[in-house]
Amino acid sequence: MPSEDRQNISVLWYSAAVFIGGALPLMAVGRAVTSVWLILGIILGGLAMGKELINITTWKKEARSPMGFASLGIFITFALSAAFSIEPDQSWRQWGQLLLIFGLSALLLKILMAMPTKAVKTALNTLAGLTVVLAIYILGDAALNPDRGAFVPGGLARNPQDRFNYLSSVLAVISPFVWVWLLRLWRDKKISRTVGYLIAAMVFIALVVANGRSGWLGAGASMTVFAFLAWRYHGLRITWRTLVYVSILAAIAFAAYGASRGYDYMLHRLDFSSYQSAGSGRLPIWTFAASHMLDNPLTGIGIHTFRFLPPPEYHLNSQLHPHNFIVQLLLEVGILGSLAAGFFIFRLFRSLWKYVEVTLYSAAGLASLTAFFTCALANTSIYQARWLVFLVVAYTLSVRLCRAPKNKE
Repeated sequence: MPSEDRQNISVLWYSAAVFIGGALPLMAVGRAVTSVWLILGIILGGLAMGKELINITTWKKEARSPMGFASLGIFITFALSAAFSIEPDQSWRQWGQLLLIFGLSALLLKILMAMPTKAVKTALNTLAGLTVVLAIYILGDAALNPDRGAFVPGGLARNPQDRFNYLSSVLAVISPFVWVWLLRLWRDKKISRTVGYLIAAMVFIALVVANGRSGWLGAGASMTVFAFLAWRYHGLRITWRTLVYVSILAAIAFAAYGASRGYDYMLHRLDFSSYQSAGSGRLPIWTFAASHMLDNPLTGIGIHTFRFLPPPEYHLNSQLHPHNFIVQLLLEVGILGSLAAGFFIFRLFRSLWKYVEVTLYSAAGLASLTAFFTCALANTSIYQARWLVFLVVAYTLSVRLCRAPKNKE
């Protein structure tokens, strides 16, 4: 291949890496930006791959893999749910959207697997670097104008106090990539350990200040998983001092949260004593959803049809979706769809677990997936494209990062 062609392909790979890596943190600007960046990354990566992207042999191999069968199981059971839905048109539209997301996910995974390792590291650098910028953005906004928002995009949330709630979950999912990025920079002697700790602490404080309780839970779960795996397989030392430092960090984070939002508001957000108001009214929503699970237990009431159920006599804060992915799956796709989804989730974790003793990237990927599904226990609809994109990118990037040290690339 002529040197000019190699140079052009190299530019395509690095450009694709920047777009793919930057897609998730840029959700702070808007879902359209994330979508455009990710699609551009896929297009540029596809151009860099050339004919290899449409190699039928490799696609057949992927289709026959355990993950391929797990994906097929989801589409068959979800199609059954749509066929017996209380609103078939709505369910089939959502089924088609899921099919499109799975197709783009397969393309992204294939492109990342073909991407040169140095370009993959560029994607990680971009993701982690923009995540730090996102943290600074959140903290700066909270410090400059906590009541209205200093430079927040219009329409991010109806209530100014809630404008960054979703970004707590965003940070919970992508923070593990920041941790391994900082660790790599420290091992390469590009930053000091103190600077690494300060940056990681800043991202955590921003996550808390952003005000999303599902993100807090997700961050706690991901930190626990990452710390355990790093201790068990990669020599991380955890002492009583470590626990003290983490406790101090949590205290500082919530002190900053109270200072920016008001301590009365913070205490209100931490109050779960009232059934009707606990978790922004999620308990009544889950109870209502559970009361309809026997309407069609095998195939469910239909994908994304919770909103079409007759409203109960008591008030619900929201009837768009159940705000819990397990409740939503059991209600809307029934036992069959939930079992298929459970097997698919198992395969996601299994694909990363096999690298757990080889590389710390596996711990980051497993921590990120843990954060995603923990946040999804009290977050938006599990079918929401702007939420599923975090699962797609976190998983595909993790698998590719794990492959490099195993194959000594």
